[in-house]
Amino acid sequence: MHTIAQVVAQGYHLGAPSQEAEDIDAQVAEGLKCRKCGSPMRYEGYHRRTNGYCEYVALAVCTHCGHEVAF
Repeated sequence: MHTIAQVVAQGYHLGAPSQEAEDIDAQVAEGLKCRKCGSPMRYEGYHRRTNGYCEYVALAVCTHCGHEVAF
């Protein structure tokens, strides 16, 4: 599992690599409930491009307690 702090420290930038990926993953994250407190989740995406390759991490983040889940 990656946390927001971990992905930023590894050189990732906020946002999905495409609008299509962001739209799909935001819909997925918003359909989830937090495993710790039961509150709704929101989407945060991070990506980095290295040597022509794109790495992407999609996170669902609790709107109440901040619990993060990579998916």
